[in-house]
This record gives sequence, C-alpha cells and structure tokens, in this order.
Amino acid sequence: MANLGQGNNRLVYNIPGSQNLEGAEVALASAYLYYSWQNINAQPLANNTFQIYIPPLAVNGGGSANVVAAAYYTITIPDGIYTVPALNNFFQSWSIEKDFYLIDSAGQYVYFFEVSTNSTRYTLQFDSYVLPAGGLPTGYTQPSNGFLNTLTGHGDTAGAFPAANYAYAPGFKWPANFSTFCGFAENAVGANSLGGSLYYSNGTSVTDTNLLFPKGVFSVNSTTAPQVQPNPVIFLNCNLVSNTYSTPSTFLAPIPGKTSAGGLLTIEPPEYAFNRIAPGQSGQVILSFTQIDGQPVIIEDPDIVVTLIIRDHTNKHFQMGPSNTFGGSASTHTLKHALHPQNNQSESHHSALARKFR
Repeated sequence: MANLGQGNNRLVYNIPGSQNLEGAEVALASAYLYYSWQNINAQPLANNTFQIYIPPLAVNGGGSANVVAAAYYTITIPDGIYTVPALNNFFQSWSIEKDFYLIDSAGQYVYFFEVSTNSTRYTLQFDSYVLPAGGLPTGYTQPSNGFLNTLTGHGDTAGAFPAANYAYAPGFKWPANFSTFCGFAENAVGANSLGGSLYYSNGTSVTDTNLLFPKGVFSVNSTTAPQVQPNPVIFLNCNLVSNTYSTPSTFLAPIPGKTSAGGLLTIEPPEYAFNRIAPGQSGQVILSFTQIDGQPVIIEDPDIVVTLIIRDHTNKHFQMGPSNTFGGSASTHTLKHALHPQNNQSESHHSALARKFR
C-alpha cells in the first residue's frame, strides 16, 4: 500500500487485475499507528498564532527618553504536536529570540509571560509579570541586543522599559482557533484594526479601543474547556464504502487518540462493522484519515499498518453468481437458496487486505 499523502494521511492499494466487488462488504480488522497527528498548524487547523500586547516603553537602560508606542506582536507557532509544557517552552524560546528576557544575579533567565495547566479548574492559565520600570534593575543583565530591541525594533542596545512608577505587564490576545485551543472566547473586531480581546488584571475583558493593559502581575484562566487536541478522534475513510447513514458516505471507522502523544495506537475492533461496498468495478482501495469536518489530518509518523477484511457474496450462498445492479444475485437458483434462513450464515474465512507502509 503506497503512502501518497503529504501528511501521511492517504493510502492507496492497487487491486490486482481490478475486481467487481458489487454486493460485497468491507470492515476494519485492525489498525496500528502512532498518535502523532498535529494539534497546532497553519492549515487545516489555522490555530498557530497568539498575540502579546507590549505596553508603552518610555526609557532606555540608561534612563534616557526612548519612546516606543504600545502595540500587539504576533507569535507564530511552528506546526507540530504540543503539550502545554512544550508550548510554554516554545514561548520561552521565542522570548529569547526576541530579546524579551532578563538574566538575574543567579544567572537564571527571567521571562515575563507563561502558560500552564490548572488541573483543578480544568483550564489553561496564562500569567503575565511586570516589566522593569524605569530601566534595568540592579543585579540583572539584559540581552546583548538590548531588552525588547529585536521585538519592538527600538534600535537601542541599552534596552527599552516602561517609565518609572508604572508597573505594566504584557497583555494577551487569543486569535481565532487558537482561542478555542486555549479555551478563551474570541471577541469581534473592534473599532481599530487590532480587534480581539484583552484581559485586564482584575479578569475583566476590555476592548482594544481603550488601549488598556494589565497594571501589575496578573493571571487569567480559560473560560471554557480547552481543546488542546482539536482532534481527539480522527476518522478513517475508504473509497469502496457506500454508507448512506454517514457524512461522508465513505466513513469506515473512528480512530481514537487513546494514548499519550507519540504512543502506539492499537485499534482492534471486538466485532467487524461491515459496510456495503459501492456498486461497480474497483481497481484501488484508497484510505484517508480526516478530521470530523472532512479536512485531512497531518500525521507526523508514516509507520502505519491497516488491515481490512472484505466479505464477498460468493462464499455466503451456494453457486452464487455475479450480482445485479441492486446487489442481489442474477442466479434464480441462488435466490431460491438464499431465502432459507439457515443459508444466510457463513463460517468460511473471508478475503483480507493487509499491507504495512513506511
């Protein structure tokens, strides 16, 4: 079975000589794959951006005037499989890249925002910490480029800080889809072009037109259940299937992510759920893994084994011949034989298609 999907989500098996499978049925016998489908990406999830609001910066590291206006800055998250700690690690790496950190007297890196899980409340918790006011604090070291230089482009290796006596902390904004990932509502676009929502230090949601940001350390928890894995269950589809009770009609079986990220998934149904095969000649078996909305999922690990079982009509009834367009036999002898209940059971083995691909 060849893997033709760029995201390891489409498999094709060429049936030798092509077959007339009209009247036959197909079921999933087993599937083995690693739980490695992405939960953050540019497409199709479109949930890979987060925004941070930096308050106005009034002085440089030497205390001189160095005005940088308040602004939102977009954080683009690379496609991948993220746990919440892994996401926070990326935010720290991004902060280092953008000179958005300091080093304390003990040599420890100091960051100004983070995300963590709050298991008691079943939320994600975002924390924001006060930026140094009035200049670089005693005993601290700033990046060689200057604090916040690369992010804001202020061009001063002495760094840029809020004015003295202004304990400002960064604010947040959760754009579409990443807001669902984190469990926050995405507000409608405001009067200016920034739009979205911003949470103030007392937890009140305010609009961008107020140009407000947290004053002091603050923490906010998601307001709905986070969907850290937007696709806890993916769907296996097969081109042979004609299922009139599902959308799409090619749906064959669900694949639940019932292990930790990177773990091996073993799908072995206790009973075969047979689906009728669409009428006509079949030259290929095409399997695809999709989200609930039919969009393809991006699977990182290509090591997948899928076994299908095909039950054709020739071994269910004596002298079963080619079927008609309605899935019944064209043989009158077979039709008569099939009316008897005891002839509608089969203990014979059925055809199987199994192939491992990498």
